Parts: sequence; structure tokens; C-alpha cells
Amino acid sequence: MKFKLLVALLTLILCMVPVIAKAGNLTIKVEDNKEVDVSVWNNDTFVNKTGTTLVFELPSGMYHVLIQYGSLSLLKRVNLTENVTLTINLTTTNNSSLLIKKIHTIIYPNNYLEVYEVLILQNKANKIFFGDVQIPLPQHRRFEMLKSTAKFENYIIQNNNLVITNTTILPNSTAEIMFSYTMNSNNFSRRVDSISETLILVNGASKVKRSPFLISQGVEQFDGEIFEVLTANLSGENSYYVLMAENKQTANVNLAVILGIVIFSIGIILFVLDRGKEWEIENK
Repeated sequence: MKFKLLVALLTLILCMVPVIAKAGNLTIKVEDNKEVDVSVWNNDTFVNKTGTTLVFELPSGMYHVLIQYGSLSLLKRVNLTENVTLTINLTTTNNSSLLIKKIHTIIYPNNYLEVYEVLILQNKANKIFFGDVQIPLPQHRRFEMLKSTAKFENYIIQNNNLVITNTTILPNSTAEIMFSYTMNSNNFSRRVDSISETLILVNGASKVKRSPFLISQGVEQFDGEIFEVLTANLSGENSYYVLMAENKQTANVNLAVILGIVIFSIGIILFVLDRGKEWEIENK
């Protein structure tokens, strides 16, 4: 009886001994000896350090790493299962001609047009893009910024142009900026000032009048909703229009569908704006 009691006590004691998670080193190295502020955290840990080469000894697990240098804020997720070294190059460019632009538009015809747009910006440079991004908008009202995977300082509407200031896009990566506005007429017309790819989804199966170079790809269905798909590849200064039928049936906006639709080819491949990325931009 005493032996069984002793075994039970030893088992209880062993169960109470904490299990120490395997530790690893996360090393941040900054080129050109630039001093950065780095925060590393998860649900159980938060550590902050400043310097040019920083070493964090941490238990194994998934961590967020925020690297701040002046106005730049770079956010990375790291799965620490062994020693990891991140080498950071903070060289920037503000040359917006290095950005490849795609504009994807979703139109819901009602008594007025409800327009949702996704501006896709691809940074093809080997440097961080840090500068202003500008695109023309149609005549509109009730503009609203909805979502962004790019960090930016502010945005303004100036002479019917959307100007997004101090936008940060990582080298050889893509960012999406989503916004909405309404129009007072049934005519969607906009100007383009650079090389871009355009894709337009018009809610409902009714045909619309459009610019000759807007090519209809037919009708597609997303989560039970019908959209006519129009595409074009534009170069330089240009403009296009989509004219809705006066008797076109009104439609209720489905935000779940809109947030799930971003299209980057004629074949219509979907991806979600919230998809996981190795590198992210923090947008405070």
C-alpha cells in the first residue's frame, strides 16, 4: 500500500514539473549599419530591442516581428523552430514608374452606381517602394477607404485623383488597396494615366454598353451572384466607360462576395485579401 502511494506521489510530482520549450535564436541584421527598433511577440512573449544587429533567444513558436526605421514599418511572421537570421535592406525608392498597376472594379447598379475597386500595386524593384501613389477617379461622391495590405500615411482626393501618401511596398512584392465610392449617374467613366490592367465586374446578367476596347469575357457566378466580366490592357493616357441600361434591375451589395473577389487574369482566379503572406505591411 505504501509502495503504491509513493508511486502515485512521484507521478504527481513529475506531472507538476514544467516542460521547457526548445529555444532558438532569432537574429536581425541590418545592412549599412542602420539602427532599427524591433519588437517580437506572440500570445506569451513580448521583447523589444534597438540596434543594428539584434539577437532574440526565444522558445519555439510562431512570432510576429515588427521592424521600424523612421516612417517604415515592416511586419514579418516567423515560425521559430531553429536558429533564424533575417537580413534587412532598408534602401528605398519613390519612383512610382517601377510599380505595375492593376485596377479591378466591381459595380453594383442601383438608383446610383455603387463602385468597389481594388488597386493592385506590384513593386518590381529590388528596393522598398516608399512614396506617393496616384490614380484618377471618376466623378464620384462618398469615397471610403476599406482595406489595405500596404502601409500608408494618409490619402486625399485632389482634382479627382486619389493620392495615397508615403505608401510602403516591399521589394518584388504586391500590395492591394481597396476602396469604394458612389456615382450619381448610370455611366461609369474613368481616365487612366499609366500602363495598367483593367478588369470590371458588373453585377447582374443584363448587357451593358461599353468602350470598344473593353472585351467581354462572358458571365461568371460568384457565391450565387451573376457578374458580367469586362477586361482591357491599357497603356498610357486613356479613358473608358461602362453605360448601364436605364431599366437595369437593382442589386443589394454583398460585401462578403466583394471582399472575396480580386481577379488577376482573364481566367478569373480568386484570392482573398486576408490571405497569409510571408511578409506583410503593418497598416496602423
